Amino acid sequence: MIFLKFISFILLLSLSLSTTVPQRDPLTEPWKSLLEARTQALTEDNTVAKELGESLVLKIQQNIVRHGKCDSRSCFAIDGSASISPSAFQFQKDLVKLLASFAALDDEAEFSAVQYGLANRPISLETSNITEFLTSLETAKQANASRTFIGAGIATCIRRIRRGEAESAKGTIFVLGDGQANFALGFLDEVLAEVKDERLVAVGFGNVNRSLLETIAGTDQDSVFLLPSYADFHIIIYSLLLNICSFCNE
Repeated sequence: MIFLKFISFILLLSLSLSTTVPQRDPLTEPWKSLLEARTQALTEDNTVAKELGESLVLKIQQNIVRHGKCDSRSCFAIDGSASISPSAFQFQKDLVKLLASFAALDDEAEFSAVQYGLANRPISLETSNITEFLTSLETAKQANASRTFIGAGIATCIRRIRRGEAESAKGTIFVLGDGQANFALGFLDEVLAEVKDERLVAVGFGNVNRSLLETIAGTDQDSVFLLPSYADFHIIIYSLLLNICSFCNE
């Protein structure tokens, strides 16, 4: 029953990608009904969306439809090491699902994801198909790795963003986790030196190593986000989305 509900949910999200109307007005049909249905589906099963509440989830989608463009590439590096609790791992998945679901209102948005620990576990190759992406996230299991090789996760995301382009490509790499890296930190320095046009954003929670997250993403307030609790996500939602979409917050 739960799996069937999930299938219905992702089919609803994929429907939005094929909805083409001359005027993108979220307050008129078919957008009005579609966004209301999307909001209900998102807030029913996604813990992060529940914290935001139906009103804010609907407003964000309306703003993207009315003024937004989300045609960039994004890669999400998710922490699957043993220092991450099962609930924190699920939080990461729900956060990524929500950000991708918002961005998928623009069918030119592209996503990919990888789980890092000691050895990377691929979650999703780059895709514009939100159905495929959400299904891959839903079925991803935590590795519970004894070591945290964060550099490998970032390196994979760089390759996903560039997609064979040798020099660089514009896109955003979201590094999620507690920053408790304890393996091959020298390789991390090498990986960061390779970053050119790609933007790095760190989202830390739990027992966070802030220093390492700032080493990865910089000290700019729009590059490192620390969450004392998952309920604080509403404070940073727009800042995170602006790394994927350009839109007006009304």
